[in-house]
Amino acid sequence: MRLLPASCSPLQRRAAAGPPPALPAPPGHPAGGRRPRPRGLRPAGGQGGGGRVPEARRLGRRLGGESGRAQSNQPSCPAAARLHLNHSSLTAGSALSALQMVSMEDSGDRPAQGPEPDPEGLQQVLETSHILQAEHVRELSRELPAWTEGRAWTLSYSTSRHGASLQSLYRRLRAADSPVLLVIRDALDEVFGAFLSHPLRPSEEFYGTGETFLFMLHPRFKCFRWTGDNCFFIKGYRDAFAIGGGSGHFGLWLDEDLYLGHSSPCYTFNNCCLSETSDFRVTELEVWTFS
Repeated sequence: MRLLPASCSPLQRRAAAGPPPALPAPPGHPAGGRRPRPRGLRPAGGQGGGGRVPEARRLGRRLGGESGRAQSNQPSCPAAARLHLNHSSLTAGSALSALQMVSMEDSGDRPAQGPEPDPEGLQQVLETSHILQAEHVRELSRELPAWTEGRAWTLSYSTSRHGASLQSLYRRLRAADSPVLLVIRDALDEVFGAFLSHPLRPSEEFYGTGETFLFMLHPRFKCFRWTGDNCFFIKGYRDAFAIGGGSGHFGLWLDEDLYLGHSSPCYTFNNCCLSETSDFRVTELEVWTFS
């Protein structure tokens, strides 16, 4: 130990004495003052010192890593972002085009159809008939069998031209080999009739086919087609004729003078009464054939 003059200050005396002796370490701690890191503790984020990281945080970091990997697919620079946007727009545009094509296919992409052409010989029919109007002919043409399309309508019998007689009607149709269209106008100015698959003639029983039908023309248009319940299509008597029947009721019936008529619902056509009243009086009757 070095002796110092009495004039030395306490600070000079401590500096000359050197560092103090190290204190003994507490039990269970190594020398040097550094404590061992307890299990489950680690430095927090490089800030020095220790901090507990619970299991929930470790799980959150793991999930955050997976989320980061999912987001890594997005572009990380402006150029890549523009490219990604263009690609998305192109994909959306392609999908829209495909959708429009499908829509066009679903609609058939058919051009708008114009008005239906008038039946052949319409003007001649209108000039010849005392009953039919242009709209009547158009409506009937839509209901007639397809094979009548393009065939001329010929007025084979008319009460105003050939007289009101059933026998005269039979004679006028004797040579006919085509179906006939029977049109009636009654005293109430209603128009109705029947399309017959075969010409009218005297017969012992009903004849004809399912092409036969009843119709109303004025004041409204309606067709009554074969129901399949029976085959009572056409029956020619010496003093009358009938179209449609069942249970004693005829869809349309006319007497030998072609003046008094009757119409009732029948099983053959499931029709209503063709005239306003079941009994009617004929003012004009025309029979048309197709040639």
